[in-house]
Amino acid sequence: MFVYYYTYVARPFDEIGQVLADCPRRLLGARTCAGGPGDGGVRLSLGTNAAFRLRKDVVINLGEPDRSDRRAILPLTVVAAGAPALFPRLEAELEFAPVDVGSTQLTLRGSYRPPLGPVGERLDEALLHRVTEAAIKELLDQVADRLVGEGAERPLQLGAIDS
Repeated sequence: MFVYYYTYVARPFDEIGQVLADCPRRLLGARTCAGGPGDGGVRLSLGTNAAFRLRKDVVINLGEPDRSDRRAILPLTVVAAGAPALFPRLEAELEFAPVDVGSTQLTLRGSYRPPLGPVGERLDEALLHRVTEAAIKELLDQVADRLVGEGAERPLQLGAIDS
């Protein structure tokens, strides 16, 4: 299944690029910049706060950021903490692209495969894809809010989720 969501922050692309260069883990709320392959990743709780509250602790492992003048990409993998074989594994990219001098678009796009074969696919079609979509949205909104917390404003939010 493919997932896609985007939003904007009123923060220059160069400033966000500096955060990526200095400590990309800060974007996920990590308290320390120390980390790398095999470090256990950054642990978060993601899910939905809708009528049926469903949340799961996840571990997000980051790849090496890739930056040019036109965009920066941070690869990431999201796996369930505890019993990862029972939950989808998301392979995704967090992309930052300048919109104008003072704002940046944040895009999270990736794909996942429901666990448990055909049974998992049917559960995903019936309900679980909505939980995954809510988790994707929450993850990107958390990143945007952290950037806002560092002095930026969050303009009217636009976004799309697709699976």
